[in-house]
Amino acid sequence: MGFDNFLSRAAGVLTKTARTATRTEITYTAPGGSPETLDAGVGACEFELAIDDEIVDSWRGLDFLVDPDDLAAEPVEGAVIDYDGDKYQVMSPGTEPVWRFTDRFRTCYRIHAKRTGST
Repeated sequence: MGFDNFLSRAAGVLTKTARTATRTEITYTAPGGSPETLDAGVGACEFELAIDDEIVDSWRGLDFLVDPDDLAAEPVEGAVIDYDGDKYQVMSPGTEPVWRFTDRFRTCYRIHAKRTGST
């Protein structure tokens, strides 16, 4: 087994463990798409955004950890996630992308979202 293969398997195990520990059911709906019910891990998300040299703003939301095989397409800005009686909009914290892979082996989407209301 090559070292990259070992790292890939280890990353997969760690990601699966994190998703399992915080696993819950969510509904993901892309703009104009059909709702998809998924298992996801949930975690807090916070970014500090530099407005200028003297002002820093905080961005707080939730990250949803989703297996890429569970979604029909890559996550998109403006999608809505229903979770625990609340609605979250997939959005970009400042100049960050709306999602990224959790590791270089692309084992899991980390989708950034902000609460927008109740269901």
